[in-house]
Amino acid sequence: MDASPPRSRLPVLFQHALAAVAYLGLSLAYLRPIWRVFSDHIGPDTGDPWFNLTVLKWGMHQMRLGMPDFWNLPFFFPARGVTAYSDNLLGPAAAGTLLTAAFPGMTAVAVYNLFFVSSFVLCAWGVWYVLRRCGTGVAASFLGGCIFAFSSYRWDQTSHLQMLLMGWIPLTLWTFDRLLETPTWRRAALFVLFFALHATGGSYLAYMILFPMAAVLAVRAPALLQRDRLRAALRVLIPAGVASAVLLVALFLPYVRGSSSRTRSDLEIQVYGASLVSYFTPTDRMQHGGDLAKDWRRNENSLFAGLLPTLLVAAAAVSGGLARRQAPRRPLSRLQTTTLVLLVILAGAGLARGEIATWSLFRVDPLPAHGFDYGLCSQALALGLVALGLRRWWGGNWPLRLADLSPWERGLLLGAAITFSLTFPIVYEPLMRWIPGLSGMRVAARFYTFVSLAIAWFAARELDRWLRCAGSPLLRNTAAGCAAAFLLLVDLAPKPFEWFPSPPDRDYAPVYHWLARQEGVAGVLELPLVDDSTDIDYMVAATLHWKPLVNGFSGYIPDVYARFRESCCWPVPNPDQLAILRDRGVTHILLHSSGLDREWAWKLLKRFEREPGVQLLYDDGGDRVYRIRP
Repeated sequence: MDASPPRSRLPVLFQHALAAVAYLGLSLAYLRPIWRVFSDHIGPDTGDPWFNLTVLKWGMHQMRLGMPDFWNLPFFFPARGVTAYSDNLLGPAAAGTLLTAAFPGMTAVAVYNLFFVSSFVLCAWGVWYVLRRCGTGVAASFLGGCIFAFSSYRWDQTSHLQMLLMGWIPLTLWTFDRLLETPTWRRAALFVLFFALHATGGSYLAYMILFPMAAVLAVRAPALLQRDRLRAALRVLIPAGVASAVLLVALFLPYVRGSSSRTRSDLEIQVYGASLVSYFTPTDRMQHGGDLAKDWRRNENSLFAGLLPTLLVAAAAVSGGLARRQAPRRPLSRLQTTTLVLLVILAGAGLARGEIATWSLFRVDPLPAHGFDYGLCSQALALGLVALGLRRWWGGNWPLRLADLSPWERGLLLGAAITFSLTFPIVYEPLMRWIPGLSGMRVAARFYTFVSLAIAWFAARELDRWLRCAGSPLLRNTAAGCAAAFLLLVDLAPKPFEWFPSPPDRDYAPVYHWLARQEGVAGVLELPLVDDSTDIDYMVAATLHWKPLVNGFSGYIPDVYARFRESCCWPVPNPDQLAILRDRGVTHILLHSSGLDREWAWKLLKRFEREPGVQLLYDDGGDRVYRIRP
């Protein structure tokens, strides 16, 4: 499977370095003008990016202290284990701590943007490297990296750093396949390294990669189970597996502890799950085609791979490059054929009804209290698997045969098929009740990450086949240049990014500097409470003092806090709400003058200040801090 080694390693290393530089240049061009705002701006909005910046700063803060309280992000006070409400960004925090220690002037925003930009470079380069090692030509390998790194899906995820950190996926899966092919200590060490780098990037991708890994293992298992090599293989595979399992336990145990109270509802799965239309929907961040899909675009469902990648994969499928149809070895009777046709029709009807249900929810505003019951649809769809099994039993073979694919490609294709099915609520919803971990994630469509990798791989291989069939080297180079120009300049180009200033610590409001110097602050409520945007602003400011904050925003919002925010506080707590805050251990209230925009609000404030145990500690004319005594 590996390409034959060249006589000199210098040209190969030069190619890899040149590819990395080219990917960096493309990333900087697409993200322009990031080189001017690298250390003090963040994009493409001030919602999830600022939240992820806060999580990253918390991890770096904890690393400098020796990790005494990493899993207790100080929000939603008095809740515990808040870091596990979303992705932990443990690996980026560790790397960011080392970077800021080596470069003391480096800001946390610069660390964030470094991971942001490098995610595109590493995604592209990882695919390039594996394609080149498997004998793919230079032009096709380069374009394969671009297809994976600059897809519509990734541009749609630019607000979610944890989902952009996909760069270790190609190397993790490929080294895992290499390890299973020939278990050696060197290959085991490489796999564990890449798996650790990937798993510590974020919990979503750390969990999701287990499904394509299981597919790779299923393809390689028959050869491993041969008696003459099983014992020698297990000597290497067991320690590698134990090391990987220990890492996963350490990363996911905090999530497991709170999983019973953070199960996602059916409605969330359906709203954020994919439909067939999702695979033809580009994001509105694309330069071309994004506006055409505005009438059917759904949140986190821009899964279109691009025009050229789609055409290449379709060509590979039609030409037989991926699979070929097989006639049954044993002729099917009329009854058997009728049975298979009926089962397939029922499966198609279940899929169609599920698609209609998904789109019905998309058109409803506001959303209902409960989602659609996919039970019968899922059962009908499962009849398709029954039909496939019966066809194998009656016909003596599978209806499709994977054509001329290596075991690595078979595993990649099987993993893509599994993750493709999991993007749909009709499949995801029933399985989340049986497969541990699925019930804790709400965005089923994010499984497309691994479908995207397979699309990039097979599109690049098909393009390479086309180029090898060209007549002369000049013609091949011309075709590659035209394909690259179309792909990079038209097909995958995003719209210009908007970058928002992220002030340095010294420019935060004086009240936060004052609060950072105070002792005995057990819990702070920051007012006014408006929506998620104000909570995110308060969280960003809290990175200056790291005092426990009642406010919060995350991938999971506790029901207690959601109800509290709906009822409190206009503009300050009433006596009953004040009693609740005391019972929860809140000791301070930070009030911004923006919450006092009416005369009646000032009257309520005066009444609040006369409440027993309420003491004004700080007033700079714009912000006030009150101490709540028992």
